[in-house]
Amino acid sequence: ADGNLENYRLNPSFYAVQTVAKLIQGAQYIAPIATSNGLEIHHFKKGNQHFHATWVINGCAEFLSDLYNENALKGATILHRDGKVLTINLDLITESPIYILWANEPTDWLKNNAKGVKQKLLKPISGKLRIDAHVHGQQYFKLEENGWQGLVLAKNNDEALKIMRELNPEILQSPQKDQALRHARNAIWSVADPRNSSRQLTIKQPVKMYPHKAFFDRFKPSKAKRSWNGAMELMRRNIATAPPVAYFEKVGDLSLKQNFYVCEFVKADFSVSQIFNAFASGETTFQGLSIEGVMIQLAQFCNNMHNRLIYFRDLSGGNILVKILPNQALAFSLIDTARLRSFNHPPFPLRYRLADLTRICHKLDWKNRQRFMQIYMGLSGKKFEWFHKLPFYNYDLKVGLKRRIGRKGIKNLMKRFRNKASNENH
Repeated sequence: ADGNLENYRLNPSFYAVQTVAKLIQGAQYIAPIATSNGLEIHHFKKGNQHFHATWVINGCAEFLSDLYNENALKGATILHRDGKVLTINLDLITESPIYILWANEPTDWLKNNAKGVKQKLLKPISGKLRIDAHVHGQQYFKLEENGWQGLVLAKNNDEALKIMRELNPEILQSPQKDQALRHARNAIWSVADPRNSSRQLTIKQPVKMYPHKAFFDRFKPSKAKRSWNGAMELMRRNIATAPPVAYFEKVGDLSLKQNFYVCEFVKADFSVSQIFNAFASGETTFQGLSIEGVMIQLAQFCNNMHNRLIYFRDLSGGNILVKILPNQALAFSLIDTARLRSFNHPPFPLRYRLADLTRICHKLDWKNRQRFMQIYMGLSGKKFEWFHKLPFYNYDLKVGLKRRIGRKGIKNLMKRFRNKASNENH
């Protein structure tokens, strides 16, 4: 190697490998405690010392307190992957491996039939929770009280307690329609940030569940947890979104409405929907922005998101917020993340890309749709062919049918009926 030793630096991976070597060399491998569904726990012994090496994959998370008995954790030393004693996220198993060390073999250390773990491996129990294990300067705090559970992301314990106290799910109530940012299937409203009253947070709660949705959603995580998971996946992949703060859910809630998602309020100049509505009405510019410039930057953002294996599934213009930066550069940020799906390995199917883009382009006329898709496909060295238009026609048909005979159609029909009856009475 060229150069002088003092000019080299040790990467974090050096300390991680150093810790593995220090602990594993000369140790006896006893058994796997868990090795499936994203959770890994492996039991080693060196002399009288017993230790578990544990981690999860692909943004999953597990709670130590859900897996280990309290006394076993009290008697343990927990090391970070780099060999230092862990000081944050003490209850979480994340993508970053940790080591749980005992001076002697504890008795009854694992919950759920610990004596039988060799015959039946421990299974993950967190319910598909996702986190960004490498978020800078913040840590995760678990809420479990009065039948509620959830997670808070904060700088320290004091901040987390403020959020749990002032935004406690026991006292949260959605406002009336005229006081909410949105009030349809979900109520969305803003509140002062308990950590800083000059800032705002946004809260989302489901308030209406149609019968078919109630049936299918019964087999999914709560809507609040899905929103949290979606935002965390975006953060993990460095895609801008409203930063998540907390989610809370009532355990055993059959109504599927007793859950809250809390995120930071995103200050934006407008949404993509407002821009495209203006262009659809015949405008050639929007607040000094040309349609060509907007479409180029938006296509780049969408292509980047798809290349990072995110299928948003609700990529309407209203869910893409826009901030104007110097030199007319645009910063995009995604909201309403509950439907998002993410993948860990390519390929990313073209049908997912088109399914997202049909929603964005719905407000545009065909000339501008075609131009946007030419830009988007060109970023991958492809052309926008005639058969790529089929999903757009299908989506237009679907929206039209919804408006005519779906929920919106029924509402419009009833409205016309009431207006007609009112006119006849007069």
